[in-house]
Amino acid sequence: RAVREAAEKAKKAKARSNESPEKRDDVSDDDSVSGAFDFDFPALSIERTRDIARDLLNALAFLHAHGLAHSDVKPENVLLCDEGARGVVAEPTDFGSATTFVLPSREKNLAKKKNDFDFVCLDLVGTPAYMPPECASGEAHDPFLADAWSFGMTLYYCAFGAPFVNGKDATETLRLVASVDRVTFPDDFLMSDDEKN
Repeated sequence: RAVREAAEKAKKAKARSNESPEKRDDVSDDDSVSGAFDFDFPALSIERTRDIARDLLNALAFLHAHGLAHSDVKPENVLLCDEGARGVVAEPTDFGSATTFVLPSREKNLAKKKNDFDFVCLDLVGTPAYMPPECASGEAHDPFLADAWSFGMTLYYCAFGAPFVNGKDATETLRLVASVDRVTFPDDFLMSDDEKN
């Protein structure tokens, strides 16, 4: 129900906007997710955000299945590529922070306890606003789960047009991210038009 309401609100807000719907969803000059808009909520349409999520999630699943953690998933590292008949496809780029791992056999994974980790990183890599709290605080973390967090923060940016956490500089952003214990949405995200007035 909440998703349906959010979709309806996004459609109404888009209709009220002075910009045409075609311009709002066009790929920008820099061809990255962060360049696809320069306006407030709804940042990208729910349909465009869903398409980016699907493409990026498929790409991350492929990378992870081959033992590669991206380690810097963020809007600037997601290119929107025109694939002709397939339409615009989101693709991860900039593998400068990527880490490779030798994946254990399936049998070994099934025998492991839930809290055992094969992959632990202590490196502080990535962009502060998109890294998970455990990474920002310098704790040991699973780089594949860190990619999942960064994926979620990238979708947050797609939906709201700004990072969930953004300090005045990298040090403050790291401190703020390290203290995050849950992700919240803007107060008016699920409010009806009557409630906003």
